[in-house]
Amino acid sequence: MSDHKATNEIFTMVETLLFKSIQEVNAIHLGRLNPKWILTFTDGTKLFVKQYHPDRYIGKIPAVKQALSIQDQLFHKGIQCPKVHSVNREYILHTKSNHQFSMFEVCPGILVLPGKPNQNQMYSWGKELGKMHHLLDKVPAGPIDWIPSKEEIQSFWELQMKIAEDYPVSYRVQKMLEKEQELLELYDQTFFDQCKHGWAHWDNQVYNVLFQRDAISSILDFDRMRYVYPELDVARAILSGCIDNETKLDEEKARAFITGYQETIKEFQLNDVIRSFKLLWCRESVWWIKADIEQDEEIPQRFSKEIEWLQNNWSYLEDILC
Repeated sequence: MSDHKATNEIFTMVETLLFKSIQEVNAIHLGRLNPKWILTFTDGTKLFVKQYHPDRYIGKIPAVKQALSIQDQLFHKGIQCPKVHSVNREYILHTKSNHQFSMFEVCPGILVLPGKPNQNQMYSWGKELGKMHHLLDKVPAGPIDWIPSKEEIQSFWELQMKIAEDYPVSYRVQKMLEKEQELLELYDQTFFDQCKHGWAHWDNQVYNVLFQRDAISSILDFDRMRYVYPELDVARAILSGCIDNETKLDEEKARAFITGYQETIKEFQLNDVIRSFKLLWCRESVWWIKADIEQDEEIPQRFSKEIEWLQNNWSYLEDILC
């Protein structure tokens, strides 16, 4: 079935389920592969609809269903996130041709570009994340979805070095790969023994939050939520929100985020923040330190610059954040 026919099938099912007629469709061009729309109905109400691309979600739909169920629990407990509309307690719906989609409340607020949230916004974001992590502590544990692995990072680094032998990489990319090798030589798995397991959003970056004036109005896109390490959300938000276009970290904004987070998660201290950055490197270096990263799209390149900053400041994190 063509994309056009699949879209029509989804929209027809939405109209049937809600007993409403669609008046206007606005496509959202963020994210990879998954079509998204804001639908406006003839009665003036709006709905956010997301289709799950079959190539991206092979074997992952059960985990996404669980994530959406947890998101809806968080919404009903007061966390700033979209309500998920379910049908007979099913959060992912299927058309007759088996196209899968979900329906969400449309939340107020605007997206703010990477590095652009102000200090008050970062404080509000940290505060809301702390409240969310506190509530997630009460959700039953699941099997751990990922653990840091030197072997995984080493294997990916070796592959990128082989590619770089035949691929004309820039001086910057070469230095990133060299720095990654240095950090691999220093790698100590026991450093992460104190990491707390728990549910994490796992994609807590600026394109997945909305702000109204100086406050966060919604945390979005819980598809990747897994039982891993909540502190990954802390590091990801700080890198995404506090590194400017010159790849410098705004220390005051970072401290504001941490202060907001600590209002609820009081036990989370400076050594935990530093560990969270290094844990994030273990996860994301295999995504963003690539020989061909400079030929990628804008958002992956931004993530690459954030991990580049982290590598270059690995030994100075305590001085920067204290």
